[in-house]
Amino acid sequence: APATTPAARTRAASPAAASPSITATANAATGVKVGDRVVGVIRFGAFASALHIDARYLRPFPDHWSFAQAAAYPVQAITALYALRTLGGLQQGGSVLVHSAAGGVGLAALHIAARMGASHVLGTVRSPNKAQLLE
Repeated sequence: APATTPAARTRAASPAAASPSITATANAATGVKVGDRVVGVIRFGAFASALHIDARYLRPFPDHWSFAQAAAYPVQAITALYALRTLGGLQQGGSVLVHSAAGGVGLAALHIAARMGASHVLGTVRSPNKAQLLE
């Protein structure tokens, strides 16, 4: 990260950069603090024992998530975002039908589509049990 960009130093757990904790931050870093368990995205070096990542690409994750769950989240979210924005051309006020809506990418797509301002966000599932997850 450039010297002017607030960054955080983390200890890496996986390529998706779910980290046991932040060990140091730049003075101007916002949204994360020393001791936070974070998930983020980094292009190279995620298997290093320590990373220097722009704080804009890190988010604390819930205490009830495992590191494996946190590491999977960016992959699911980026896949959903790419499908909605790049492949689907979703714009504010548009409609979306998400197949397999109770899966990881499907759940992310439902959330992201709503945040992008879709007027109708619909999902399909294969069983009543999965439908209950969406209620």
